[in-house]
Amino acid sequence: MKKQYLIVAGLFFLAGTLISVEQAQCTPEGHDPLEVGSVATAPTTTKTAVTGVTKIVSKGIANAIRPNRFSGRVAFNTDGSMTGLSAGDSGRTLGVWGNAAYIDSEDDDTATRHEADLRTYTMGVDYRFTDKIALGIAFTHENMDAATYFNDGNMSSGALTVTPFIAMLLNDNISIDLMYGYSTLDIDQERATNIKSTLCAERNFIHVSANYYLGMDRLNLTGTLGYLYAHEYQESFRETNLNKVDSVNVYLGQVFIGAEASYSFDRVEPYLAIAYENDVTHEQTKGIKYDHAGGAASGGVRFLVSDSLSCDLEGRTLFSRGDYDEYSVMLNLRFAL
Repeated sequence: MKKQYLIVAGLFFLAGTLISVEQAQCTPEGHDPLEVGSVATAPTTTKTAVTGVTKIVSKGIANAIRPNRFSGRVAFNTDGSMTGLSAGDSGRTLGVWGNAAYIDSEDDDTATRHEADLRTYTMGVDYRFTDKIALGIAFTHENMDAATYFNDGNMSSGALTVTPFIAMLLNDNISIDLMYGYSTLDIDQERATNIKSTLCAERNFIHVSANYYLGMDRLNLTGTLGYLYAHEYQESFRETNLNKVDSVNVYLGQVFIGAEASYSFDRVEPYLAIAYENDVTHEQTKGIKYDHAGGAASGGVRFLVSDSLSCDLEGRTLFSRGDYDEYSVMLNLRFAL
């Protein structure tokens, strides 16, 4: 048991080591950030996109390491006590899944007021090499459209993200997982009197979490502790009015802890979840307040369509984030072989 906890601690230490880099300011030197949509909204749009992708891939990881959660299929220890992990479909080692998600976010601060719609489409595949280790990769395409009211403008972006991941069961109740993501983005924007610009950007993120599962007859409880770190680099560009905007670095480091409770029927499993998030590293556009901590609440239902096909429909919202609001809905389909 001591060795297993050392592995968990080691993964969190590795994540911290990989992301120990110098931070740059979000605001380019000598330029008013409130003139340009991509600069002023960068702290929130980066966080929205990265947390959206990691939540999606985390679902894929959970299904890969314990693919069947429904009643009559939970595992038993040798002493007869129930665990939270699945023993069902032990012969199914390959999983193919898809996810479609929609996120609506709003920033009501007068100086950076904007509303964005983010749509993501993800395809993933995972393979369970043993009963305790699974590897996988996910590809996400995202499109965002935003109305930037503070500068009488609009902004749109497209991105492609690749996310390899690994998940491991340490014992009947504890799992750990690690994912890395890389994104390339293209951003088009317009402000004020038809001032336009185009730029490219790239994103890197790492996400590590430890999970504890407990099954009690049809009631299933899950606890999660994790850390997310992301960096987005936006290249310098020139607007059509010849204004030059310097390159921008955006950093996010977030600690999160959450709990989920679900109740399993034969083929249907409703669930509720709540989480606390604290942005221990974050960007703050000059002069704009930032609520670094808040909560997330979600709920949904999982369906076992057949022995091979399952689906998951979920709604989620953030709260206690000051002037920032976020609402999302996602549908996940998984086929196990």
